[in-house]
Amino acid sequence: MFALAFHLSQAEAASVVSNLDPAGGDIQPQFSGMGAAVGFTTGPSTYSLDSVTLELYGYGGPDPYFHVQLYSLGAPGSVPAPGWPLVPSAELFNTGTASGATLVSYAPGAPVTLSPNHTYFIGATVSLGGSPTSLMFAPSEAYNTAQGWQMYVAPQSNNQWKLDESSGLWISGAPSGFEGLKLEIDATAVPEPGSIALGFAALLLISRARRCR
Repeated sequence: MFALAFHLSQAEAASVVSNLDPAGGDIQPQFSGMGAAVGFTTGPSTYSLDSVTLELYGYGGPDPYFHVQLYSLGAPGSVPAPGWPLVPSAELFNTGTASGATLVSYAPGAPVTLSPNHTYFIGATVSLGGSPTSLMFAPSEAYNTAQGWQMYVAPQSNNQWKLDESSGLWISGAPSGFEGLKLEIDATAVPEPGSIALGFAALLLISRARRCR
């Protein structure tokens, strides 16, 4: 009974988007006013965003000018011309990774829900006046995704985005061509209300059966 209750109340974070496995890659410095992003569309279930891990080169510790943010973009195929506005729905904060690390994690300061069948971006930007931050890019745009999830592919047939300095919008294209920003997104599936109700109903039946013995 208690094991079932624990299972209902506990869910584990899992990788839902990742391309951190391949070794090597291309170093792309992001200067003041620049940024890179990746778009993805969630599956049929609701998730809670746990963290985003980036591969950074020459990481020197938390930088107030470097921002990792979530953008909520709506239904697939709804990109306005010339691109997505720079209006994040959530800021992700450095989890305290020590200087010299290669993989640096960022987490939301408050709970963030990822809705079903919804398109989002993870964008990494350097705000005006900031020092360069070097992002790592994989040799291809291939990502491992959770079941039902997919990368958001623009009409130009690539899933990489960059911050256009002149318009301040996310536009299609990677800083150095068709490569994939190296990152991993971890999220936890949120149980549906119906499944929770069924679970507690099962607990109640088990409890009553034990009392009748």
